[in-house]
Amino acid sequence: MNRCLMMAFTAALTVLCCSCEKPVVDNVTEENVEQANLILSVKGFNVIPFDDTRSSVAVGNYCSRLNFVVYQDGKKLKAVNQEKATSGFGQVAITLEPGTYQVLVLAHSANGNPALSDATKIQFTNDDGYTDTFYSYDDVIIGTGVLSKEVVLERVTSMFRLITTDNVPDNVKRMRFYYTGGSGALDATTGYGCVNSKQVTFFDITDDMHGKPLKLEAYTIPKARTGTLKITVSAYNANTDVVYERELTDVPIEQNKITEYSGSMFVKDDKGDDPGDNPGDNPGQDSQQSFSVRLNTEWGGTLKGYF
Repeated sequence: MNRCLMMAFTAALTVLCCSCEKPVVDNVTEENVEQANLILSVKGFNVIPFDDTRSSVAVGNYCSRLNFVVYQDGKKLKAVNQEKATSGFGQVAITLEPGTYQVLVLAHSANGNPALSDATKIQFTNDDGYTDTFYSYDDVIIGTGVLSKEVVLERVTSMFRLITTDNVPDNVKRMRFYYTGGSGALDATTGYGCVNSKQVTFFDITDDMHGKPLKLEAYTIPKARTGTLKITVSAYNANTDVVYERELTDVPIEQNKITEYSGSMFVKDDKGDDPGDNPGDNPGQDSQQSFSVRLNTEWGGTLKGYF
């Protein structure tokens, strides 16, 4: 066994397949790894890290799960799902018949793996959560030799970041973002979102977060390069009652960029009501007037605004 195949065999032995779908994979033995003709390795991510450098970053620094999927004529043929704890994380060896295939490599940190059967609808769920997500989707032609392919992944998500300029009250125990306008599903053939999703992200507020400003982040997959979200930000007490709430409309988003809103979240009006409770003829306007918006250059740029 040559050195390249030996490395692939070592990595393949440690592949941990964890998915809500049953993956289609070969039993990995020394004999069939000798026949492997497609070796994939994640080389890196085509992003500017938060410190604005382009130094080499370990795959596990950006994601905790990887999905390697082979399609042909729209049908999923093979899938290998890895977790960060897997030895050889980011490398797989696959055996295919000669022909042309489409290969998806997906990197994310969701609690589970998305539905992978259809390359045009890679579906994440509210239960699994939405995270920073990267992908590569390319044709590969398998012939008589071994094809070794290094993969560079592109970001498909945009981030919404909320920064409060006031402190978290002691009665706030949980926060929720409910947002529409983005997508929880990826069309790998286009690199954009493909369904109209109702996305929900919860955040537990611990005792050490009380009495301080708050920063919360959530992700979506834009359905085009740019778009807008409608976001309801809710704060709950220990009895799951909503004690503060803001509705943010026409929130600008762009793929590979951060939209950052900052302002007062935990305020009441003179009557003791949440300013978003009675918006009158302009729903959402009163509740977001004190926010600012900025498009962040930590990724590809940042939109900023005030509320």
